[in-house]
Amino acid sequence: MSAHEYEYEDIPGVPGTLPADETMLWQGRPTWRSFLVNVFHIRIVLGYFAVLALWRFGSAIEADKGMADGLVSAAWVGVLAAGATALLMALAWAYTKTTVYTITSKRIVLRFGVAVPMAVNIPHTKIESIGLKTFGDQSGEIPVRVGGDDKLAYLVLWPHAKRWELSNPQPMFRAVPDAGGVATILANAVSQAQVAEALALAQGLVATRAVDNADLPLRAEVPSRRLKPLIAAAA
Repeated sequence: MSAHEYEYEDIPGVPGTLPADETMLWQGRPTWRSFLVNVFHIRIVLGYFAVLALWRFGSAIEADKGMADGLVSAAWVGVLAAGATALLMALAWAYTKTTVYTITSKRIVLRFGVAVPMAVNIPHTKIESIGLKTFGDQSGEIPVRVGGDDKLAYLVLWPHAKRWELSNPQPMFRAVPDAGGVATILANAVSQAQVAEALALAQGLVATRAVDNADLPLRAEVPSRRLKPLIAAAA
């Protein structure tokens, strides 16, 4: 797994040039509305301001300042709510326009960065499991658990990381359309890549034994690591 800045894209969303033996299986961006609702939690923000406005209005009435003063006080909260909403909408638009998720036959690529473009490459052979959480509009989140010692900082990945997984950050596709279909494509690609790796290793073992034990009967052995079911419901 690697993360780096880059300048050149032969294919938008994929840094550098795609190798001849690698094919693109899927590419997409987060949906703006789902990103606003499920990443920046606009409903919770508006609910907070609504409660604050009611509290300001009720406090004015209780203090005998009159309904007019209560409405003015609540209106100021409305102005703040409008400003916060505009800011979150702008951020959601910027993040979705600068983010591209890619699945190839060998890896996934997360390209993101509003100010500085950055790409994270994760080989399929490093992926241990795939999570899936869908929303009402069929968009959803697809976190991947990566094995090995090569980890990325949570703040580098955010918001493309599973919530609260600070010590072992999990890169994640956020607010992708048709999340179930995308997760299936990814699971199939990861399974094929890991089976190919296991077969290649088995062939390597056979070749090694053929050299070291030319006069002994040979039996190919696939590594004992089990390929667990890849897609699991997100917590």
